[in-house]
Amino acid sequence: MHRLKRNAFIWTVVALAWLVYGVIGVLQVYEIEAAGDPNVTLAMCAQLLLPGALLFWTPLTLAFLALARRVPLTRATWLASGLTVLAAIATAILARATYAWLSHPFIDDIYPPWQEPMPPPILFLKQAFYYSHTKILLIVFVCYLYVHLEKTHQHRMRIAELETRLTRARLDALAAQLNPHFLFNALNSIAELIHADAEAADRMLVALGDLLRYSLASPEHEITVKAETELVAQYLSIEKIRLGDRLDVRWSIAPDCEQALVPALMLQPPAE
Repeated sequence: MHRLKRNAFIWTVVALAWLVYGVIGVLQVYEIEAAGDPNVTLAMCAQLLLPGALLFWTPLTLAFLALARRVPLTRATWLASGLTVLAAIATAILARATYAWLSHPFIDDIYPPWQEPMPPPILFLKQAFYYSHTKILLIVFVCYLYVHLEKTHQHRMRIAELETRLTRARLDALAAQLNPHFLFNALNSIAELIHADAEAADRMLVALGDLLRYSLASPEHEITVKAETELVAQYLSIEKIRLGDRLDVRWSIAPDCEQALVPALMLQPPAE
């Protein structure tokens, strides 16, 4: 579905580009023809030029775009690919001559004074080469440039995705090391208090349960500074029960840093 939408967008852009090109050509031809013949109208010039822009140049551009994707010009395949592109250019010139030959009779219906005898086919081929080869070469260049930029963007997106996965894997490894360490420390603290102060041990178990529920409900690899400090504060509240007045914690956090993202459990090792 995504590829279909992307292709539809590209087709639309190509068609609009050639439509704009055709409109500009219509205005230029009308200005020239109307100066010598006041009977020439803008609609006549549009009938003369716009069909070619939409019915020939648009499909031709899309065909060369498909060719650029299928036949890349690389060092390993430059000879075979180059010959294929040259053959495609020759075919495009032949197609342009054929289109001119087929559309020639319709010019009489647009404006009789434009009527000319049907030239021989070889003349259509010569005119197609002389007047269209530069345009065709430009189309080929633009199509291959677009495909190159498209592949470069996709390559960068894949690299960014791999870097993100690598970062997540590293954070997972860090969390796998920190979570058991923190849990063992908390359980050891409870074990020390369970015989000396059962009520304090009970409060520590409740705090530990709240902390574990918070951790399990927040599986993100990155959390805000505010959430990270709340997580560490819960751990320190457990240690506060065990150590009492021996533990004194003071927080100094700039308000504009609270929504910044940091790796989860980043503050756990300093707190321990």
